[in-house]
Amino acid sequence: MKTFSVNAPLTIDLPVGWRVVQPARGWRFKAVAPDFSAWTFISARPDTVDFNSYAASFVAFEKQATSTLGSHVTFRTRGATVGGERAVQVYAAGRGTLTEYFYGFVHHGVDYVLAFATRTDHAKRSKPLFDAAVRSIRFANP
Repeated sequence: MKTFSVNAPLTIDLPVGWRVVQPARGWRFKAVAPDFSAWTFISARPDTVDFNSYAASFVAFEKQATSTLGSHVTFRTRGATVGGERAVQVYAAGRGTLTEYFYGFVHHGVDYVLAFATRTDHAKRSKPLFDAAVRSIRFANP
């Protein structure tokens, strides 16, 4: 594993070989697997809402956004923990397209989205890597 600084007050561990690339607008960090079969993104922005309000908004947004994965999208949510903070995990998978995991959480007045995506044919192989990355999140200002 290799620790990456992500242009936000936190770090994440990703497998050796992953490399940082220019993130798209709205994201602070993007890294890709060596074979381009998986990606991770992080966004961070100031927010003043409580976690429950944030989580409801986050889930509604991701449900709409992931509807573009195709006509048969599997969409599930569950509670999670990221860096000791309450989080909501969103799982979305389009048949034959992408499998995506999103984690939304708030820490010291900043809302974060940690996103992982992989091609559906790599989902089972990538999931343990994504889980390890989530467990590795460390805040610079705990």
